[in-house]
Amino acid sequence: MANDAQEPADGRPVRLDPMIEFAEQELFEMVRATGFRGPAWDVLADRLVRYGLVVLTAWLRSGHIFAETNALGRELCPSVHERELVAVRLSEDLANDSVSAALASFRRKALAGNGWSKDGGASLSAYFIRACLYAFIDAFRKYRRTGELSDICTGTDPISSGDYRESASGPDFAESVVNRAVLYTYLARLSERDRNMVWGKAAGYTAAEIAGLFGWPSAKAVERRWARLRLEYAWINRLAGKEQ
Repeated sequence: MANDAQEPADGRPVRLDPMIEFAEQELFEMVRATGFRGPAWDVLADRLVRYGLVVLTAWLRSGHIFAETNALGRELCPSVHERELVAVRLSEDLANDSVSAALASFRRKALAGNGWSKDGGASLSAYFIRACLYAFIDAFRKYRRTGELSDICTGTDPISSGDYRESASGPDFAESVVNRAVLYTYLARLSERDRNMVWGKAAGYTAAEIAGLFGWPSAKAVERRWARLRLEYAWINRLAGKEQ
């Protein structure tokens, strides 16, 4: 089987400011000239790793990561239990493993002369995120093979049991809803688009960051939907009150 982590595709680019993309191109050319080593490479590698960890961690904890891998034609078909483990227990490990593997692949391909190109149709950051996605696919499959996605017990699964009853309102509820495992249970009722947005709000991302991470048309669109959801769901309104 081919190593998916070595086969990044263009896919849907992560939107960046044109000036940032230009700066990336300049930095990449500088690093190419030094043979992808030394201080210039350290700067580029640090930027890619930081960006990759921010994006992948957000996607892992919200569950959006599986929509992204599906879009690449790699349907992992995670169970409810696996989704919860990825979101709650393994997000940090999977993000670190995936970004590390993607960086190694990025450098290897660049040295071979068949890596990223400014004429390839994707920004450097978008290209690297695709590499991270393929690395995540490999890591997820490895975790399955080694049993790391089944050996960790998270207790009764409220999602599969269909128990969506809300707790009583008040301080106890406000405290429990910020717990990621409890929050995941409530998020499961929402559409994927709304779930990503609400998770982003709970995690402290700005409306602009949520729009960029999850493909919303604008920060204003995020805020408008957030306001409507607060009116529709009492638990979301209490969660918003907890954040303020």
